[in-house]
Amino acid sequence: MDHSLPIHRGPEHTRRALPRNLPQRRRDLLASGSVTRWRLDRSYVTVASGLVVPRSALPEDVRPFGGFPADAVTRARAHVINNPGAVVGEWGAAALHGLWTDWPDSAPTVLLADRGSKGTSNSRTAARLPLRPVFRRLPHGLPVTHPDPRFPALQVVDPATTAAQCLWSILRGRHSWSHLRLAGINDRLHRAVQFVDAFTQCTGLTHEDICVASAARVDARTIAEVLGMCDYGAQSPMETALRLIVAPLLPAGLSWESQVREDAEGRTLPGGTVPDLACRELRVALYYDGGHHDSLKQRETDLQLTQAMMNDGWEVCRFTRHGIRSTTGVLRTVGEALHRARQRLAVHPTPTTAVTPTTQQPRRPV
Repeated sequence: MDHSLPIHRGPEHTRRALPRNLPQRRRDLLASGSVTRWRLDRSYVTVASGLVVPRSALPEDVRPFGGFPADAVTRARAHVINNPGAVVGEWGAAALHGLWTDWPDSAPTVLLADRGSKGTSNSRTAARLPLRPVFRRLPHGLPVTHPDPRFPALQVVDPATTAAQCLWSILRGRHSWSHLRLAGINDRLHRAVQFVDAFTQCTGLTHEDICVASAARVDARTIAEVLGMCDYGAQSPMETALRLIVAPLLPAGLSWESQVREDAEGRTLPGGTVPDLACRELRVALYYDGGHHDSLKQRETDLQLTQAMMNDGWEVCRFTRHGIRSTTGVLRTVGEALHRARQRLAVHPTPTTAVTPTTQQPRRPV
C-alpha cells in the first residue's frame, strides 16, 4: 500500500514536523552566483557528499544528532538525492513516518538498493563516518510509501516494516539512547516498549501489524513480551516509563488505562481533564507534567483541575520530569494513593459499571 501522507493515531504534538529545506548541491549553489564560497563555508552545513543545507535550518543544539551533521530526515533526503532509486529504511524511515523524538536523529541513514551491503548500522560506529549512508540489499517486493510531501519521489519502507527493522536494531543493541532505568526491566526491552508506544502514536499501526511484520526478524516470545507491555495511549516516553513503574501496584483484576476521559459511570471528568493513567474503579489518576506545565498559567490550571478531581472523590498524583526519576518516590506516592482509595471505598462503596478498556494494558515482566 502506498500512502501519500502518513496516517497517525495520536495528537499533532506526538509526530514530527518534516523540515522545510531540501538539501542542495554545493556546486549548483556556487554556479548560480547567489552564494559566495565564503558564505557557503560559513553559513551552510554539509549533510552528505556534495550536499548542504543552510545552518539556520538546523537547531543550535545538535547534540541529539549523535555525531551526525543533521536530523534523520534531512540526511535521508540528501543520501537519496545522491542515490536515486534507493529506499530509506530503519530509523530514517521512522523519522519520515513521523517519529518525533530525537532517537532517529542519532542513527545512521540506511538505504536499501540493488547493490551489495556496505557499512555498519551500529550507530556509534557509523557516526565515525557521518557523511556516508549504510547500504543494504533491496528485498524483492518490499512495500514502500512516499510520505514526504516536499520530496514526493523519495521512497520509504512502509510503517510496519520500519517498526520491525527498528525493533531489531534496538533488541540487537545496534541503536540506543538515554532513558530512565527501571528495576526489573531490561534496558533494551524498555527502549523497545518506548519505541512501539511512540511509533503507534505517530502512525496508524496496531500491535498486531507490528507482530506480523516482525515475525521474520524478532523472536516471537520477545516480540510478544514487548507488545504485552505497550499501550496505545502513551504520548511521551516518560508516560511510558510512568506506566511501567506503577504497573505492579494494582490488585489483581484491576488495570491502568491511558488518556482516560470518563469515570467508571461514564461521566466526563471534572473540567474535561484527561489523566495520563487512571484506575477508574479505585478513582486514582496519575499525570506526567512535561516542560509545558512549567508556566505559571499552566500550573494554576493544573492546580484547579487537581482540586476539582479531589472534590469529585479522586486521588490525584502529579509527577514532573525530575520527580519521576525517583522510582522509589513514585512507587511510594502511588502506593499511598491506592491505599487511601481502597480505604475510602471500603467505607463508602460505590457501585460501578463495567468499562471496556480502550487501550491495551501493560504487563510487567516476571
